[in-house]
Amino acid sequence: MGMSSSSEVLIVGAGPAGLALALSLARAGLRVAVLEQQSEAMLAEAADDGREIALHHASMQMLETLGVLAELQAEQIAPITAARVANGRSSRFLDFKPKSAQAPAIGYLISNHLIRRALYRQLQNEPSIRLLCEQRMRSVQRSEAQAGVLTDQGEHQAQLLVAADSRHSATRQALGIAAHMHDFGKTMLVCRAEHALDHEGIAWEWFDLPRTIAALPLHGRCVSLAITLPHAEAEQLATMPEARFNETICQWLEHRLGPMRLVSPRWRYPLIATYAQRFIAPRAALVGDAAVGMHPVTAHGYNFGLHSQQLLTQVLLQSQRRGLDLADASALRRYERRHRAYTLPLFLATNAIVDLYTSREPVARFARDLGIALSSRLPPFKQAVLRQLTRGA
Repeated sequence: MGMSSSSEVLIVGAGPAGLALALSLARAGLRVAVLEQQSEAMLAEAADDGREIALHHASMQMLETLGVLAELQAEQIAPITAARVANGRSSRFLDFKPKSAQAPAIGYLISNHLIRRALYRQLQNEPSIRLLCEQRMRSVQRSEAQAGVLTDQGEHQAQLLVAADSRHSATRQALGIAAHMHDFGKTMLVCRAEHALDHEGIAWEWFDLPRTIAALPLHGRCVSLAITLPHAEAEQLATMPEARFNETICQWLEHRLGPMRLVSPRWRYPLIATYAQRFIAPRAALVGDAAVGMHPVTAHGYNFGLHSQQLLTQVLLQSQRRGLDLADASALRRYERRHRAYTLPLFLATNAIVDLYTSREPVARFARDLGIALSSRLPPFKQAVLRQLTRGA
């Protein structure tokens, strides 16, 4: 019946979380297979999708360990020196910055497609990783001894099956795991723009009804713009003539960066957050967006993905050292508890923040302004946020 394969861990999905997990496990001595719908050529030269990934220090350390940073040029890693959150046209804003100019950046920006390409290149050095490309999953099959995936080309089996195939994971659904889905009813338009004034490495977030605008600092006088709008308005902005688009963006940003010029396509993404009701099943686990798919406003998405693969790797290696099955139920439960404890508070807080800061109710605008005013006067709150961003692995 076509091709078949057997491995210790089978990962469905060759996105950045799945590839990172494959590398971590292979370097720990496990045999890994990665199942992916795309061709290998598309993985090798992942297309630019406009998304800039904000990474805190622990995630940067993980990427360094995986060899990703060694694959990148200095100009492909943009430091974030500070972050500011503003409420509409209020003069108040919440400012996050290191205590001194000598302190490290609070985070870094790397393009999503560059991370994926770098991870793929690292995979080429790992003979214990097998890529199974251009295969679509048909069903999941499990027994007491193994888990298997039936594709349109054959059957692939392993001791443990890992779903890493996006927040709309077909593998998660096949495992019978439901997910909470929060549809924000908005579209995020992302693009890059050059500008006349220095951004000084500051990431800005404006909650300016009926839109939210993030301006993320790249190298030189260039920013990545992430603009959240109702679907119809996002469509209008995406198809607007370029000269008018440039003028509109300048006005929306109140000319803080001077004249601006679009230098990329305009990509659009519907905003839907997901949180799986379970992160594990018999002989199976979820990582990355298949477990937790975040709204991008707090920039936790891929940081959570890297955390999940690191935590799952640790749990599996502990099982291996103890002579246990890789899919030992108690070990998988430990992974689920730890990852849920790490992600659930931030998932709920992020959704609450987004709902508050996009509400049109007058009381919500007052609450936003008051919250920014109070938070800016609470050094412990700001330092706690900075510690989360700049902590080590």
